[in-house]
Amino acid sequence: MSSLFCHRGLQEHVVAGCVNPELDPHRITKAGNNTFHNAVKCGTNPLAVRVQILLRLHSVLSYKPNNKGDTPLHVAARFGNDSFAMVLIDHAREPCHINDYTTLLKKANQVGNTALHEAVLNGHFKIVERLKDEDPTLTNLVNNAGESPLFLAVDRGFYEIASIILDTFPICSLLGRKGMNFMHAAVIRLYDPDKGEDEFGWKPLHYAASMGHSRVVKLFLEAKKSLAYNKDKQGMTALHIAARSGHLGVIRKLMNECPDIGEVLDNGNRSALHIAVEHKKVHVAHTLLNNKAFIDVINEQDCKGNTALHVAAVCGYYEIFVSLASNSRTDKRIMNEMGMTALDIIGRSNLLGNVEKAITKF
Repeated sequence: MSSLFCHRGLQEHVVAGCVNPELDPHRITKAGNNTFHNAVKCGTNPLAVRVQILLRLHSVLSYKPNNKGDTPLHVAARFGNDSFAMVLIDHAREPCHINDYTTLLKKANQVGNTALHEAVLNGHFKIVERLKDEDPTLTNLVNNAGESPLFLAVDRGFYEIASIILDTFPICSLLGRKGMNFMHAAVIRLYDPDKGEDEFGWKPLHYAASMGHSRVVKLFLEAKKSLAYNKDKQGMTALHIAARSGHLGVIRKLMNECPDIGEVLDNGNRSALHIAVEHKKVHVAHTLLNNKAFIDVINEQDCKGNTALHVAAVCGYYEIFVSLASNSRTDKRIMNEMGMTALDIIGRSNLLGNVEKAITKF
């Protein structure tokens, strides 16, 4: 039985040619790494029986830092070892370790990085998300260089990570090194077309608009108003994205700072009004209709010849259709590529009842 256990143990320790030094709780390397540091680096399965036994019998080692101040969680965050990071966090969350849990998450290494900083620096989304969910205040901590996790995410161009950190706003720190903040880092990166956007063509302002962070949007526009006119790969500006998400605060900021932004169309020749109607954002549609800057955009036709009124008719959005049709500036006689007016579409629609059809036609 013992030889079988040892054989299984050896299998647990060997991963991709890396041999974990026997998972010996009494062995500390010259670098100060204990058995859990080594297990993380070697990719040892954290659910292996031997690891679970060590976590129970030598729990204190899972919180111990090495010579550089790195706990095993720091190492897991740096290496992107998602499974081991989750096990370490879950273990620390157990009631008997609650004090160690708080210390573990906020523990800083020699350069002042928490595990969150390390995960952000290396672009490990899952670990960042878990740490942020465990304790949102981690996003408010800065390292010895004065860098917040948000600053590091933007500085490295990890905008998806930046967007989930922005979920904690206003808790999250905006600070960066040498007196900069995350906005400075974003603007600097935007000057480099190869590094200023993600795979969707989204830049920091797109993410801020999507999240509804009007204060952050204001900071970007104060730095550089032309950012509002940047398009993603679908040709959508921050205004299009805010309209799709229904963020009125962002829309007002954008329209106040850049009154003509509403005239910018996406790759399908759609205005922000088209987008708002398509996604049934009633309040956004009303706001745009009441904005003088949208006077020349209300009757804009997309690549299929559809105005916002056509879109409302196709989607059967009764309330928005009535609001658009009641506006004196709306031209209800415009035909799309199919030769149909919006009222023609309403007449053939199965989405509205006879009473609704009669009212809308009236």
